[in-house]
Amino acid sequence: MKTRFAGILMATLLASVSVYAQGSSKVEFSTPFAFQVGKNILPAGTYTVNHAAVNVALVRRADGGESVLVVTTPASTTTNNENPKIWFNRYGDKYFLSHIWDAGSRGMSLPKSRAEKETELSMARKASLNVVAGYRK
Repeated sequence: MKTRFAGILMATLLASVSVYAQGSSKVEFSTPFAFQVGKNILPAGTYTVNHAAVNVALVRRADGGESVLVVTTPASTTTNNENPKIWFNRYGDKYFLSHIWDAGSRGMSLPKSRAEKETELSMARKASLNVVAGYRK
């Protein structure tokens, strides 16, 4: 169930975020929602992602505003992506940047931040508290 929900959520998020690549190391995307990268909450808007160093990405607001350096791990897939993709993990109304994929089979995976882990745990607790069982006399 969790895997199916994550797949549906990922597809929904990919549909709501426009992404395109500029060259092989730069991806630009626009998002209608605020999202978190590490400890930083970034507002809705247009962003670019560049490889800043080995296993380091720079997420920068396109208008020159906020920017965040984040440690990444290499990710790959067996199928080639036609277009770059940006993945977010969503918990309620909170979004966390999760993966950055180029047009091809290479990508970057962002580790879950402490805030994301706490949010994920909080959501799991809420879900378990919302379970209602029938009662019989």
